[in-house]
Amino acid sequence: NLQILPDSHLSCDYGCSFQHIFQQEHSLLTVESSSGCHVFGDLHGQFFDLLRFFQHFGCPEGFGGMMPETGKDTKFLFLGDYVDRGRYSIDVVTLLYAYKIMFPEKVFMIRGNHEDEAMNCHHGFFDECRRTFDYQIWHSFNLSFSFMPVAAVLQNRIFCCHGGISPHLHTMAQIAAIRRPVSTVGNPQDTPLLSDLLWSDPSTDPDAQGFIYRYPHGKRGCSYDFGEDVLHKFLDANNMDMLVRAHELVQDGFELWGRGRLITLFSAANYCGEYDNAAAMMVVHPNLRIDFKVLRPEGQGAAGNEGMEHSYSKLTSKGTKRSASPPRRGSPRGGKSGLSTIQEKR
Repeated sequence: NLQILPDSHLSCDYGCSFQHIFQQEHSLLTVESSSGCHVFGDLHGQFFDLLRFFQHFGCPEGFGGMMPETGKDTKFLFLGDYVDRGRYSIDVVTLLYAYKIMFPEKVFMIRGNHEDEAMNCHHGFFDECRRTFDYQIWHSFNLSFSFMPVAAVLQNRIFCCHGGISPHLHTMAQIAAIRRPVSTVGNPQDTPLLSDLLWSDPSTDPDAQGFIYRYPHGKRGCSYDFGEDVLHKFLDANNMDMLVRAHELVQDGFELWGRGRLITLFSAANYCGEYDNAAAMMVVHPNLRIDFKVLRPEGQGAAGNEGMEHSYSKLTSKGTKRSASPPRRGSPRGGKSGLSTIQEKR
């Protein structure tokens, strides 16, 4: 019964206020918790999926949910792409900003490639702002996006960003040194490291090695695909167990890659009303045990059974019927099945 959507003046105040709130945080966040952390992938304006996650698994306020182990110190980390595509981008950002104001030490947000005025002026957010309020709100939100942190280290062992690693990235200190604000990150000549953190992807070629530059003919038109070899090299050099990222639609809401050392999360079910994908969030427990909480896509299973759980340890153990890197299978509704990959286009 909460009134989530504010008037235009409050939304403008949110955008301006978060310029200062994000300025107080480092470009590379450090997130630690004695009660664990909930990690979310792309939301893309699908506000009601966010509410479903909060309803079933708990929210920053600590009310509701079916997870008795959720403690007062449980942190919430969001990996970007809050806007565009879906119909309720303003609601998603406004609710998360409200939680950030209420619980600044519990709620953490990093930037996705759609938190960029050059992107979200074309993919729905600008039109939503103009239709609902005015141009000033779109500008105000993008001003706040330009100050967002760009990566996080979770429990000292898990590296989190929106896209992936970069040939320009060798140490965490390089991320911490990124200066903000940066209004547009799609030009690799201006901000090569930041561009890759928000845009790169693990390669779909199992034999790929190193970094494969994909401009101008790649699936996104900028940045790199990377192989398992450079992923392991980067993680080992920085004493990290794994990389957790978002940025790609995956059929089950989560996907393991690189012998389980890279996890992709996608938290918007039935993406754009066209795909029959599930949505997932990841729970990192204090002992670094990992579970995935999955919401079924529309029309699959009873409502009471939509909070499915998968254990990371079981998925990566030998002898499991499901491989550690489940295939990217799925298709748009009404389309042909058996697609080798589902990827968000630029």
